[in-house]
Amino acid sequence: MELFKRDEKIVTLENIKKMASRRGRRDGKAEKPSVSWGLNSVPFISQALAQYSAEAERRIAKTRDKLNARVYESLERDEQIALLTSQIASMEKHLSEADAREKHFKNDLDGYKEENPVGRFARTKLIGDVVYPVVLTILAIGEIFVTLPALVQLFGSGKAESRIIGVAVGILPVAGAHIIGIFLKSRLDRQRPQESWLKNFYLAIFILIIGAIVALGILRAGITEGALQDFTIIGPGHTKQYLIFFFIFLQLAFFSVATGLSFMHYSPSAEAHKHAKKESKVLKDEEKALKKSLLSYKAKSSISADEVDAQIRSLTSEIEILQKEYEVAVSIYREANIHSRRDEIDGSHPALQAPLMNVDLDKFQDVYTSIKSVPARTITGEF
Repeated sequence: MELFKRDEKIVTLENIKKMASRRGRRDGKAEKPSVSWGLNSVPFISQALAQYSAEAERRIAKTRDKLNARVYESLERDEQIALLTSQIASMEKHLSEADAREKHFKNDLDGYKEENPVGRFARTKLIGDVVYPVVLTILAIGEIFVTLPALVQLFGSGKAESRIIGVAVGILPVAGAHIIGIFLKSRLDRQRPQESWLKNFYLAIFILIIGAIVALGILRAGITEGALQDFTIIGPGHTKQYLIFFFIFLQLAFFSVATGLSFMHYSPSAEAHKHAKKESKVLKDEEKALKKSLLSYKAKSSISADEVDAQIRSLTSEIEILQKEYEVAVSIYREANIHSRRDEIDGSHPALQAPLMNVDLDKFQDVYTSIKSVPARTITGEF
């Protein structure tokens, strides 16, 4: 209760009318103000003027913050529009170049009407980028299982080096098949003739791989023959020859299939066209995002003199309302004071009048200045 009474002694906008009546009766009984008091000498009226003036300044500051935010938003809008317009122009140039590259590679891939069908086939990719590495990996694993046991036994089963060598030798025919497949596919494309030394190089690789396959087949057959006990599929004395042919043809099958896969997958023209098409799509997506962002900034309106005028008119109305409320509070105090007095002082006494609340609105000139093509103006107000 004591805290409530203490708070009631403080004049605020929330309790000012109640306090005006209470203070007016109290001061009137004490015959305050006296005849000698002048304008703005009554403490309550001074406090009321201070409260309403402070509230007016808060309203002005709030309006300024709102207008400043709009100015910064407009400046950012103009900067972003200029930046995005420049980026879109540059993006359109890059996109035009990317489309030209895509068209060039597409024409190169399709060839010309009088071209030999074999040459066009040389640039065609028949196996996709997903299937090819998967199947090639499976073939390499199968080749490793065929050759690894023989090489581990040859170099020693207790050595880690023998297993590493076995894996490397198992991958060798499949990797060689990949190279040979590329060579054979390139031979078909007469638009890209190969040098003779390159042909000899590929031929040497082919001979070495075939030699390795034969050697591995003989080695694997010899080791397998010793592990077989009851092998009655063929007649006695022909087991080793059978195993040699079996392992050689088995590895040749791996090699041939891998070569065919490489042959059908390899196509520089198709790969170049794919990358060019992907690049063009990425650039189009980026251009679309930039245009969307540009439209969003263009949809925002820049601050104008009319908007500033409207904000100031609204602020002026708010301050006029505060002025009226201030005058009402002083009037309540004056009426309560006069009715509680016993002397001759009436409501026309200067001390019981509401001093003028001066509010300067000439704080928005910089906002007008920031708006181009708007003449400078000065707005002041006295209430």
